[in-house]
Amino acid sequence: ETASIPVADDLRFVLDGADNPLAYTKQLAAQEQRLNELVARVEAFDPAAKGEVFTTREMLNNELVKQTPDLLNEIGGVVLEMLLLQASARSNAIEIDAVEINGVEAIATARCLRRDWMNARAALVDSWRAIEFFADQLESQLDLVFAGEVGNVGDNPFRLRYETGQLRAGVRFDAPIVRLRERNDYRQALIQYQQARRSFYQFEDEIDRSLRQTIRNINQDKILFELNRRSIEVSIRAVELSRARLNEVPRPGQSSALSDTTARDLTQAINGLTNVQNQYLNAWVEYEVLRRGLDFDLGTMELDQFGEWV
Repeated sequence: ETASIPVADDLRFVLDGADNPLAYTKQLAAQEQRLNELVARVEAFDPAAKGEVFTTREMLNNELVKQTPDLLNEIGGVVLEMLLLQASARSNAIEIDAVEINGVEAIATARCLRRDWMNARAALVDSWRAIEFFADQLESQLDLVFAGEVGNVGDNPFRLRYETGQLRAGVRFDAPIVRLRERNDYRQALIQYQQARRSFYQFEDEIDRSLRQTIRNINQDKILFELNRRSIEVSIRAVELSRARLNEVPRPGQSSALSDTTARDLTQAINGLTNVQNQYLNAWVEYEVLRRGLDFDLGTMELDQFGEWV
């Protein structure tokens, strides 16, 4: 069975060396016509009517067996060239969004926009305010005390005379040295503040390390992405070279130009192209994952109403 193979749209801008961008489709159509003619000749063969010496076996050997492999080889070569052009076009069509930010700018942005950073900073301020609160309770206290009473005369409770009254005045001083509970609370507040400060510094260092590592990985994947793009072109050239060796004309005196490793080299070249394409795709996926993670770590990520990343 034969079928026409259309050329993909992403191949048309890379099909050079032909007046018509659908030149490869025309080549396939020509090969299909040759194959149909060959099939028609085989079907129309009638050894009894022709009266020739050739037997049916000899006719099939001349008309079908000897011509079909070359025809199928040419069709396979055209299809392989189209697949290689498609691989080259798709690798060149993929572009990545550049990330232009250094570690200092990333830290400054995260410090201003990250909510968890704001919460950690607020918790540290709360620990610092607790020190002032317990320190106020630990201060000394001086009180002026006044007390007095006025007695009545006789049995009449409303007959009051100052001569029967008493007045007392004094000073009461509470020193910090006797405030054991307040002193323990103050020391506990100092310890908690130091713990909160170290935790905050560790939090900052972790974010700093994470952002710098993410930026380094992004820059590394950007270089790796371009290297894999170039590797695809090299692998395509290797496949074309191995394919050309299959069609190489034997030298004078040789029955065949194929060596023992020609088919193996073509298979290895095709497998190498597949592996490089997989690495190329993995580098692009990893780059996009890191770019989204960086946007989230900076606190600049925005989502639409459907929860999709803007």
